[in-house]
Amino acid sequence: MIFSVALLCQIYSLFGFAFFSGIRFRDIFKSESYNSLSKAKIIGAVCTGAALSLTLLGILFSIMSWPGGTFNIIVGCVLLFVISAIAMIKYRKFKSAYYSRILNRTVSAFAIAVAVAQLNIQPRSPMVDEIENEIKVSRKLHDSIPNRI
Repeated sequence: MIFSVALLCQIYSLFGFAFFSGIRFRDIFKSESYNSLSKAKIIGAVCTGAALSLTLLGILFSIMSWPGGTFNIIVGCVLLFVISAIAMIKYRKFKSAYYSRILNRTVSAFAIAVAVAQLNIQPRSPMVDEIENEIKVSRKLHDSIPNRI
């Protein structure tokens, strides 16, 4: 899971602009692929890829109980909310597949991030494991002593 989410984060951060702009992978390095795109759409696609990448990292960090997960989820959700609002307004006006792709990904990632944030996964302390082991040992010891009453 760690590898797949980290790979997805890298794909969104490095190639998100191409994915959201509808540019095929083999045409990424061809300048004529970008002739039909405005600078605003390219910047929007780059920002969307970065926001999705940040949000997915926050989800991964939260699930794995690593520090910084909640912060990444909060920042990512704020960015996704802003991007989704802009994309929704633009989609209503232009009905473009570009905005539809952005809305599908941002709303999905936002919903998953909120769900993970609501789980409130807490890291398990090593001390809890030690206490549970001590309880098991004491129960075994107690059970091994014959009851003479």
